[in-house]
Amino acid sequence: MNRRDLIKGSVAVAALLPVASAWAQGAAASVAKPAIVMANAFARTKIDLSGEWHVSIDPYRAGLVDAVGDPSKPRHWRYADVHVEDAEVKNPGTFFEQDMRRSDTVNLPGSWNAQRPEWRYYDGLMWYQRVLEAKPEAGKRAFLYFEASNYTTHVYLNGKKLGVHVGGFTPFAFEVTEVLKDGENRVTLGVDSEHDANAVPPVITDWDIYGGVTRPIRFITTPLTYVDDAFVRLGRDGIIRASVALNGPSAAGQKVTLTIKGLKVLTATTDANGRAELSVKAPKSLKL
Repeated sequence: MNRRDLIKGSVAVAALLPVASAWAQGAAASVAKPAIVMANAFARTKIDLSGEWHVSIDPYRAGLVDAVGDPSKPRHWRYADVHVEDAEVKNPGTFFEQDMRRSDTVNLPGSWNAQRPEWRYYDGLMWYQRVLEAKPEAGKRAFLYFEASNYTTHVYLNGKKLGVHVGGFTPFAFEVTEVLKDGENRVTLGVDSEHDANAVPPVITDWDIYGGVTRPIRFITTPLTYVDDAFVRLGRDGIIRASVALNGPSAAGQKVTLTIKGLKVLTATTDANGRAELSVKAPKSLKL
């Protein structure tokens, strides 16, 4: 067996995880949650949200701030969890600037600069919305996973803001376990392509930033505690090293098993932060 076979070989990371139902109730709001990596997202249980999304251009960013920079008024909220048409029928005096349910549609993933001629040079905020049919599951957690969105992305589910991601070339995820409803869930995104000298690319550049959701979005479910990240590499010193990170209420003190085809099985126990490091010397017989 040579080193090339080793690199191509399958790597399996398995964690023996007890069930902890208390996590389904959610951690206290004051406790900071670790960043979500969601490695190997493609192999997890998922729903691909590619396809038709409602869209609304927002050049004045009225959905986020008003004309003087104060928080926007409810009538401008594209992300509000309200059925605008029903609200208008119930109270004719109700006024909304936008109704995402009745707006135009585009297909995602895709850059708006390439979708319509009038958006070719648009650099600003765009809103997207679609329905996700799902339901909470006992003993499971749920996430929205984004492969890439350019450049700053505000993410909402059922009117609740999940968070903001800055950067157009890296994947990111937000947990939705506590916000998910049984049935129709409304996902809203505010994607802002405006950039400055600290962005990639900066203001003066020879290539376009291509605003929008440029790669697929997925709805992913996991066990209460799951393998969030795993990284295996071969060093110049001939040592194969692996780093594993668990995420969840039972992440600490777990037995982690690493299997590399052609080598012995390695085991370790995660620390208080749910992390473990494993290593083994590569056989001298392995050659590139």
